[in-house]
Amino acid sequence: MVHVRIAYINLRGRPDRAERFLTHNAAELDASAIPWRRVDGIDGSQLASSTANELVAGGIIAANGLQDGYAPHTWGHLGCASSHRSLWEEAARSAEDEVLVILEDDAQVCPQFGIRLRHVLKAAEHRGPWDVVHLGFNTDAPLTIQLECPRMDVQLICQENGLPIGLGAPFAVDWPQKPYEGETLLARVLEFHGLCGYAVSAPGARRLLEVCLPMSATSIDGTMSRKLREGELQALIAIPPIVLSDNDHADSNTVSSASSRYNEAVR
Repeated sequence: MVHVRIAYINLRGRPDRAERFLTHNAAELDASAIPWRRVDGIDGSQLASSTANELVAGGIIAANGLQDGYAPHTWGHLGCASSHRSLWEEAARSAEDEVLVILEDDAQVCPQFGIRLRHVLKAAEHRGPWDVVHLGFNTDAPLTIQLECPRMDVQLICQENGLPIGLGAPFAVDWPQKPYEGETLLARVLEFHGLCGYAVSAPGARRLLEVCLPMSATSIDGTMSRKLREGELQALIAIPPIVLSDNDHADSNTVSSASSRYNEAVR
């Protein structure tokens, strides 16, 4: 029997996002009967006084930097990576039969989330091996999965009004009033973007710590996606998703954009 806990990441300086998270999710999380709590995220701006050598010594960035083709890290990227790492470290110390579900504070869970989460995790037990089970994804970037019969790679593109959703464009999450009653596909992930919600086991957390830090891509989710392509991680994803976010770059503490609060690149 798998024991599940839920934690959501929220910066102390963003009580507005915590309030929105609770508005969207508190009732559903309470109804799930799964223990859940808020954890302080690590503010990237608090790392800005660190030297490059300190960041390398802390295991966040690589001593030789990023390969060509990757945008520089921002302080927001480093804060985000540090926040997720702290929860991976917690999960890595837990019992082998425990699973930690990590949500970001812009996540919105689906109706009957507890029931559907348990269904996904039970199905994942029979699909192993896995390090991570993604419960959702960003809607503004391709998602590549692997089908097994016949074996083929499939790329999914989210659309709105017949057009692909633009990069960083807010997505209005609209869960149906009637709970979903169809089958949930658990697919192998080859490439994904976003960490709005995912489940990690103790062995999976240890694997994430081993292969994803220091980061080898601009962001921590980009690094995880790279390690999937290289075969160093095993991940499943629930389709349809049971967690989504509005993914509004204008309100982000992570992405590099003119409207982002933390768009300064790490030098």
